[in-house]
Amino acid sequence: MNLAPKEFKLSERLALLCYVIVVSLALAPFMAFKLVSLVRGRGSLKELLGRFGSGPWLAIAALPPTSRFEPGLKRIWLHGASMGEVAGLAPIVRQLRVEYPASGLVLTTTSRAGQQELVRRELTRTPTYLPVDHPWFVAKVIRRVRPDLVIIAETELWPVLLMLLKMYGVPVLLVNARISDRTWPRYQKLRWLIAPALRNMRSVCAQTKQDAERLLSLGARAEAVQVNGSTKYEQSNGGSVVLRSRLREELKLTADAVVLVAGSTRPGEEQLLLECFSKLRSKFPQLKLVLAPRHAERFNEVEALVRSQAISCSKRSLGGDLSTSEVFLLDSIGELRSFYAAAELAFVGGTFGAYGGHNPFEPVACDVPLIIGPGYANFRDAVQQLIAGHGIRVAQNAQELERELAVLIGDAAARLQLVESARAVLQANQGATARVLTEVRKVIAAGSSA
Repeated sequence: MNLAPKEFKLSERLALLCYVIVVSLALAPFMAFKLVSLVRGRGSLKELLGRFGSGPWLAIAALPPTSRFEPGLKRIWLHGASMGEVAGLAPIVRQLRVEYPASGLVLTTTSRAGQQELVRRELTRTPTYLPVDHPWFVAKVIRRVRPDLVIIAETELWPVLLMLLKMYGVPVLLVNARISDRTWPRYQKLRWLIAPALRNMRSVCAQTKQDAERLLSLGARAEAVQVNGSTKYEQSNGGSVVLRSRLREELKLTADAVVLVAGSTRPGEEQLLLECFSKLRSKFPQLKLVLAPRHAERFNEVEALVRSQAISCSKRSLGGDLSTSEVFLLDSIGELRSFYAAAELAFVGGTFGAYGGHNPFEPVACDVPLIIGPGYANFRDAVQQLIAGHGIRVAQNAQELERELAVLIGDAAARLQLVESARAVLQANQGATARVLTEVRKVIAAGSSA
């Protein structure tokens, strides 16, 4: 790795200086908050160390000796913010391990859920946190990791990180890149800060044409941008039959039970779903509901909501089942996709309200018929493909949701048709990982010949 800093333009230096001043002013209260969280048991020493640049020591120590000490071998740093980004990095990490088995992979996230997802997917046993975006901490991590390549998922456009990687001569690949409708106005206002970082990326793999156009307008180089799709959509349904059998046995479900899994639900959606569920139960007494709130801090809130409506509820954390309960609260991290495999129907949350939705292909990959609400801006391209392929039902309001669910509960043939149509759309979205790996090979080959 070339450790000689390269010259920046004056405008780039000024933009970065303004940003660093703001971050510096926020450091003391941020550190105080993290220390208080640690004392109160809501944080962890690992996160504290990671945020302030000491996390990679453990990750580096866990690498194979060849990856730690031989300069000729490659070290790749991969970063994804949380669970969704980690899901997109998973196929890339697995393929890198096949093609470059002796090289070292360092994986970072910015959330505890992301850390847990890395371990659950067996991508690493020593994940660490991305440091605070300040030169003191970022430079410390870069010098310690000494990456030959950095792969960043989606929109983790940290100005100091990206500018220092440029200084140290480290190529950066942005994969599954997207700019949502909600964040687009914010990024436009920050173009003066983001443009220099984007301009120096080796490759920008956008999810859709619209994402590519937005990234170009923010400063990415035309020759670096390509529409690549999303590696998140490359999900196998292998093991779904086995998972279905095991989970339905764990949940003590009868053979005629119809399970609706509502995944990644947001505030307001649980109430809507419970009202809909109560009405449907009068027609379909075999119906069961699995609720999986998007965020762990809402588990207790959702449980209280269910019980306030005199609906029997059991919880995953207490080893509950659905033998006598109507509702099952999935109050665990990283198990949602497995539970989709046990369902007859799936609802993906974040689609009633201004949340933008969540990945629709997770239940599709488990061969489960899918219904969502009208708010899917963050996954517009995927949902529009599913709509065009007749592989999804979109309910505009609570009444439509109840009506669509009633139709699908009572018509197994309609459910099967929805599954087959969605599967065809999913298969058409394969290939993103292969395209990312092509870019990785180019960068590694260029580094080897340098």
